[in-house]
Amino acid sequence: MFKEQLVRVLAISALLGLMGMAGCGGDGSAPAAAPAETFAAATSCESLRSLRLQNVEVTAAQAVPAGTYQPAGSTAAFGNLPAFCRVTASLAPVPGSRIGVELWLPATSWNGRYQQLGQNGWGTAFSSYWSSMAPHLRNGYAIAITDGGHAATAVTDATWAIGFPERIVDFAYRATHETAVASKAIIKGFYGKSAVYSYFNGASTGGRDGLMSAQKFPTDFNGVLAGSALINWTRVATQKLYASQQLLKAGIQGAAGASLLDLARKTAIAACDAADGTSDGILRDPRSCRWDPHALLCHAGQDPSSCLTSLQADALTTVLSPLRDPVTLEYLYPGYLHGFENDWTGFGYVNGTPAHAATVYKIALGKPDWDASTFDVHSDLPQVEATLGFMNADQQADLSAFRQAGGKLIQYHGWQDAVTMPERIVQYYEEVRNRTTGGDLAAEQSFYRLFMMSGVGHGGAGEGAWHFGAIAQQAVAGDAEHDAVLALRNWVEKGTAPEKFVATKFQDGDVTKPVMLQRLMCPYPRQAVYRGSGETQSADSFYCG
Repeated sequence: MFKEQLVRVLAISALLGLMGMAGCGGDGSAPAAAPAETFAAATSCESLRSLRLQNVEVTAAQAVPAGTYQPAGSTAAFGNLPAFCRVTASLAPVPGSRIGVELWLPATSWNGRYQQLGQNGWGTAFSSYWSSMAPHLRNGYAIAITDGGHAATAVTDATWAIGFPERIVDFAYRATHETAVASKAIIKGFYGKSAVYSYFNGASTGGRDGLMSAQKFPTDFNGVLAGSALINWTRVATQKLYASQQLLKAGIQGAAGASLLDLARKTAIAACDAADGTSDGILRDPRSCRWDPHALLCHAGQDPSSCLTSLQADALTTVLSPLRDPVTLEYLYPGYLHGFENDWTGFGYVNGTPAHAATVYKIALGKPDWDASTFDVHSDLPQVEATLGFMNADQQADLSAFRQAGGKLIQYHGWQDAVTMPERIVQYYEEVRNRTTGGDLAAEQSFYRLFMMSGVGHGGAGEGAWHFGAIAQQAVAGDAEHDAVLALRNWVEKGTAPEKFVATKFQDGDVTKPVMLQRLMCPYPRQAVYRGSGETQSADSFYCG
């Protein structure tokens, strides 16, 4: 069965490659079913320069012919594009705010829908989103992106925010909202009619953007697709700084430290893998893995690269435990889970300072040269939360207004996410259930569904499968089980809720290479359960249970 699926997927992937989709770097929602009708522009692209909107200046409007297009400054060319109008605009909703927006509007084949893509990291550069805009433009969407209201030169750059409080508000939530308002107005000015449906699609910071939108502006979007949501910037940053501090104190640093973390990961997976019915290198739900790092304690004469000292085992145990205030012992945030200890290396834990985390503290404390070695959870966190707590998307768990507006929310998250703790995502989902539906799971799932991805890291990668048509991912078949954007659309427009997804893993994460694995994604709290027989690479060998 898996071989049959593989042939089908590879055939589709090859077709997408010929169309110029697979080579454009991601987010290839496969062609959706043809809309009932498409619309052409009611005016010329260039005429949008004279469009007058409150607090909006259209800075450029360029008619782009059908075919291959390589924007200035792009290293990639995007093929098989329809003719479209490329618009840039500057928004100034309040003094001290300047939000950049870019739209790609199909000239003759608009499907009547608006889709806004979320930010990534600190946001800013439009060029980083073009590869995600192109596939949706092919599918007929009017697409918009925002720079989040600022320009940051690197993840370590805090200067854009220090002394500019309105820019922080823009980044937190206002840029997403103002972009939606302005883009819808520009769309109406171009086509002479409003978008029938509006969608949001983002991951990481963009996942947080989607949740914030549902909370604060529940009528901006009919549907929200939110992945790998960086749901609480202040506590994520605190946890990372604390984890790095503990590892460095124990001598887990540099290349040798990275090797020890990988040893811990492999040993934990070996100890817990079979508990889910398959020995495939993937922990279905790592919360159930209770492997103790002290099992790797060094014995006399043992190679120190193959074991842990008592201090190192203690440090790992601390990092894997919930973060608490060291003075009051107040619970602050879930701990890390087994299965992605090696990912800590990529985020700078063994090199002194996790860059994103230190930047959050620099901004909050107003100190661009803040020294992370002075970090103290008890004294620093209250200051950081007093300044930046409003950026966090898990502070409001009541989505009643979004529900009452008819909104639909699909959230997905990897169990191996080393950036924002998977357990916090699950906690938030349960908090929404309690606050919005009085604890009624069926009522919550009538508008909000969470899909946890086994063996998948932040935004993708890992041993598991993650391509299912969300942002920066490839959809491998033109149906809703393989395409999250289409599934969200079906839920909003047809009332068909997603019961499962089939995610795909490609060799080296490259959609032009062979399929390595397909795995079911199930609406939480259900999980993909092995049937007891069949190839574990095939989604057909699993069911949602």
